[in-house]
Amino acid sequence: MDHTIVSLFIPHIMKKNTINQTVIVLITAIALYFSGIHLASMEGIQNLFDGFVVMLFFIAVFPFLANAIRLTHNFIKSLFNVFAI
Repeated sequence: MDHTIVSLFIPHIMKKNTINQTVIVLITAIALYFSGIHLASMEGIQNLFDGFVVMLFFIAVFPFLANAIRLTHNFIKSLFNVFAI
């Protein structure tokens, strides 16, 4: 395995798993942002759309947190690998 500086900063053209996690975090972040704005402006659940927005918000929270924590962990682990030289 090649341990040059370039290979440490570009780890094997990003693993497919990391790309999938990043896409999930971006999509759920957008869903959380817009549903959160709608939830903040609501005074109660008035119709079916409001119920859908509440459901979307709480369904999007868990994949966002799980993947964001996993990506942060991988990023910190890769930083430790770079500075361990």
